[in-house]
Amino acid sequence: MAIQDKFNKANTIYKITKDIDLGGSTLSIPEGCTLDFQGGSIKNGSIVFNATSLFGNNIVIRDCELSGTIANGEVNIKWFHNELDDISGTLQYLVNINRHIIINIGTWIVSTTVLIRENTVIMGEHPTLSILKANEQSIINGGNKYNLLSTVSMINDISITYFRNGNEGTYPYENIIIRDIHFDTNRQNIVTNSNIMCSIRLENCNNCIIDNCTFTDYNTTDDSVFDTQVYVVESKNCKVSNCRTTNCSLVKVLNCYDVSVFNNIGNNTVGTWIETLAGESLFIDNNTITTDIRPQSENSTIGVNSRNATISNNKVIDAFFINLGHVISAGDERYYGLPIDASGALVANNMVQVENNMAFYIQNADNITVRDNKFKAHLTKDYRPNQEWGVFNFKSSTTFNVINIINNELLITAETNPTTSQLYTADGLAIRNGHKLFMSNNRISSTKRPIIIRNTDDVDNDYFRIDSNNFTTYAGGTIIPIVCENVFFTNNIVNQQVLFSVKGVLDICRNTVASDELVQVNLNEVTKLGITNNAFLGTPPTRYIYLYANNREDIIPIDDVNICDNYYADRSITATDINDSTTNKVCKLLNIFSKLSTKHNISKMATTALLNATDLTNEDIGFSSFVNVPVYWNGNAWVNADGYKSSYKRKGLTSERPTLGSIDNGYQYYDTTLKKYILWNGTSWVNIDGTSLT
Repeated sequence: MAIQDKFNKANTIYKITKDIDLGGSTLSIPEGCTLDFQGGSIKNGSIVFNATSLFGNNIVIRDCELSGTIANGEVNIKWFHNELDDISGTLQYLVNINRHIIINIGTWIVSTTVLIRENTVIMGEHPTLSILKANEQSIINGGNKYNLLSTVSMINDISITYFRNGNEGTYPYENIIIRDIHFDTNRQNIVTNSNIMCSIRLENCNNCIIDNCTFTDYNTTDDSVFDTQVYVVESKNCKVSNCRTTNCSLVKVLNCYDVSVFNNIGNNTVGTWIETLAGESLFIDNNTITTDIRPQSENSTIGVNSRNATISNNKVIDAFFINLGHVISAGDERYYGLPIDASGALVANNMVQVENNMAFYIQNADNITVRDNKFKAHLTKDYRPNQEWGVFNFKSSTTFNVINIINNELLITAETNPTTSQLYTADGLAIRNGHKLFMSNNRISSTKRPIIIRNTDDVDNDYFRIDSNNFTTYAGGTIIPIVCENVFFTNNIVNQQVLFSVKGVLDICRNTVASDELVQVNLNEVTKLGITNNAFLGTPPTRYIYLYANNREDIIPIDDVNICDNYYADRSITATDINDSTTNKVCKLLNIFSKLSTKHNISKMATTALLNATDLTNEDIGFSSFVNVPVYWNGNAWVNADGYKSSYKRKGLTSERPTLGSIDNGYQYYDTTLKKYILWNGTSWVNIDGTSLT
């Protein structure tokens, strides 16, 4: 009797007690039947299922081409294959009939891309022992690279085009779950091949999950850069969570929305472990990355190039830095003109520990907040010794606007250079072309300069508010440069010389200078200066405050300078020193105060003698100072608000009346001898009503 004749009734339970060899023929199972495997098997042919249920403790179907429908909600891959079999065709069939697929304990080969669809569920029996392994010969020797699991067929070279093998802005693939599977992809020998592959590619997906998977590769220090295991492309509401990687990178998230990458662990990572490009509202949280086996000086461990991303609670240990915003060349074909900045990013509660490298690098981002992070760098050599380049670095050809740096800790430790017997050096925080900065409650300790701010461009309404920070260096003899516009430097602790070259307003207030250093101010573009209520605790060799001008034309008004109420530990040292090398001697009003015994410590009040000794001209009309009341320079002399010389007495004995001329007509004087006011009429003293004195 033919085998088919034994399976001829619908809705029947057929007990498989013996091995059935189809001999290459096709077996069609009638509708609604159950195949109950009781020690037997079916092999070597084709089976057409028809709402067929598979039952038994040891279901064995081997070397068969499968079609039709299976009624089981959950299907085990071991029912159809032995370990190390190529399961690509069977896996594709099970996906197509939308079954919940179990990848059993063992190693199973995938040699071609399995195209997954909406509602696909593929789960491992054990997260590390259920292994999907790429076909090594295809990977190493063949030109046809492939993704193991993918929602789309690749129509472009994977290494060149990151986006849009599917349709832009559509999300037909929903509710996919890939969980508890170990992906084994040996790509260490494909350095020269332009086509690459990955384990999973979710493109045009919505509400999909990759969870508790393990990804293993065999890259070494000199191997391929093509190392990312998961691509999530033009998708939304997806999650990559609780995964582990070894010798590879985890995920690229490309032009996605509301995608979360969290609770993942990477060991011996390769290059950028998490990278996002375009898209927005991404969440990278509570990932742990340890050790990068292929060091590249500017290759980040977490690289975010998407807007409104949250990067929080991550640990990066002995790997590389967190990076915000790649700066790319115009027309880069990978990006299709999509925005790739990291504007709106929140970077919070991360810990980054590096050696001889940056911990944090911002290249292209506006309106960002960096708070409550710990960045640590250890040096076994000088880090970029001839550049203004920090371990925490803002640097690009563009500008940064609206930056909040709050309550971070940046610590640089170093070994000793055996040649110089000095610690190896690195700068702390370096900002170039940053604007509208608020920096508060940070603790920065470096072996060179704790902070560098240097702007080469201007923006409207710019400001730098630097408040309540602790800037510490272990190396003397260096200067902190702050070169920007409208700086409010308040309540900070600093043990290093600070040079302010500021355009606009400069307010240095309530700071503690805790070493033998001084504050320098370049006055060339300052419009208003306040240095008040600071404590200078050291004993610098020559002065505490050094003001200088070398390229300015307009004279600096005294009214716009307030240097007072500071504490100087050693009053034998000059408090304020002014060096004016300008042609117009723009500091000549300020120099009045450098000669006063108060050294700006009490007030701006001058003396008549000092005012009269100041060399002013017609061009200085309108500048002011104080004696007992405000006085002004009228082009020829210091005068009071009524226009009369400030040197004229207003009250005294008859013998003390000032000597006046015709230009002083109308000047009033209180004569204490006569006990009344009298008036100068241009030639003589008269009563207030103009009558002669009697």
